Amino acid sequence: MGGGEGSADPREVELPGGGSGEGPGPPFGAEPYRGGMAVRGGGAAVRGGVARLPAVSASSQDRESAMSNHSTPPFDPRFPNQNQTRNCYQNFRDFHRCTKIMKRRGKDSSPCVYYRKVYHSLCPLSWVQRWTDQIREGTFPGKI
Repeated sequence: MGGGEGSADPREVELPGGGSGEGPGPPFGAEPYRGGMAVRGGGAAVRGGVARLPAVSASSQDRESAMSNHSTPPFDPRFPNQNQTRNCYQNFRDFHRCTKIMKRRGKDSSPCVYYRKVYHSLCPLSWVQRWTDQIREGTFPGKI
């Protein structure tokens, strides 16, 4: 596939320079560059100037395994933009709602760990500390 504007697969991206890796390369021992990002093992597969990005998993079990292996949370279609502030806040609230509900039902709160990992990855520590203090004081603005 060509990978340009008329590409059939939206996960294919045309790399500058055809992706052949020819031309003035990086200094000895440095990672080669493709489109402004260093290419490392396990990344996008490059064939003939077209990078094929890995598919986004949809099941919760896949998300759990993705979070256990990586510090970056998986893509959430509710928050498609670069600014992840709302994603951070929503996962913080979801974690506390989940633990509150599980505690009320007398069940283990291990399913809530996913939300904790996501907000710890996305949120600045100062926000988390402030929100936790507000929850303790009863002044947190969100509904938990």
